[in-house]
Amino acid sequence: MALTSAQIITLSLQIAKAPNYTSQAGQILNSLLSDLCQRWDFDLAKKTFNFNFTPATVPIGNLNVQLASGPFILPVDYLRAKIGDVLYFPTGLGNFPLKLTPIDLEEFDGLVQQVGWQNFPVYWATDMSQAAPVLTTTGNTHATTTLDGLASVSGIAAGSGVAGPGIVPGTTVISVGASSVVLSRAATSSVTSGSFFFGIAPIAYAWPPVSGAYPAMVRYYSQMPDIVTPATSTTIPWFPNQEYLRKRIAAGVMEITGDDRRAVFLTDAENELRGYLQMKDDHGNRSSRVTMDRRRFGTQWSTLPKSKTFGY
Repeated sequence: MALTSAQIITLSLQIAKAPNYTSQAGQILNSLLSDLCQRWDFDLAKKTFNFNFTPATVPIGNLNVQLASGPFILPVDYLRAKIGDVLYFPTGLGNFPLKLTPIDLEEFDGLVQQVGWQNFPVYWATDMSQAAPVLTTTGNTHATTTLDGLASVSGIAAGSGVAGPGIVPGTTVISVGASSVVLSRAATSSVTSGSFFFGIAPIAYAWPPVSGAYPAMVRYYSQMPDIVTPATSTTIPWFPNQEYLRKRIAAGVMEITGDDRRAVFLTDAENELRGYLQMKDDHGNRSSRVTMDRRRFGTQWSTLPKSKTFGY
């Protein structure tokens, strides 16, 4: 039977022989869960973001023109997406999905951006430079566009991204009240005292500039929300290897108390994690195919040698 966060913390504190460090142990648990999202690609932390390609609202880069390459605002908890997990459905092609090839932002900046030139997109680039956390706080949803009972609204502004239980990926804040916000999309469920994350969302670009408002979809690895009051919570952590969490929290508390056993428990925890990672997202039940970079192999016109002095 899976342990709750409160049970994991209780066991960890018994191991560390530090029963009064419940608050610190809860902070360590949330920190560990956050670090796991940032360091590893777990399908357990994947979400789906549905949106539409639409014309740009601001100029791109140093250009003084607006192009339909973006920017497209991503969910505030967006971390990254794998090759094959970004696709769109162009009208006129029987809604046949087309996949975008992820490229670095500096490569996107070197591509031709010409006014009046639009086509079906080929590449996808994300800009994480402006993404920034603003606030993590508790609140309540009601399966409506109202998120209320917020413990704090400090730093939240209209346009801020929001993520949390029941929040549709890509939702933003429309307006801010004394202890509530109005959301751009209705929550999918009613939640009491949930953990909600507010921040400035990353953005993405497509190239060539999009020739229509096509539906698009991104399956992305997300920053999972914190557990509210983990030392007393009945929530089961999203990360399933609870032996790792138990030993790693104990090692973290031992670091605070100066316990000489910390190095041993830290090693045990890392060994536990290593064993789990060897089988995570196991693909042994189906065949795999080696793929090559579409930018370097194939018959695309972009792979042909340049025949003009100007470069395109």
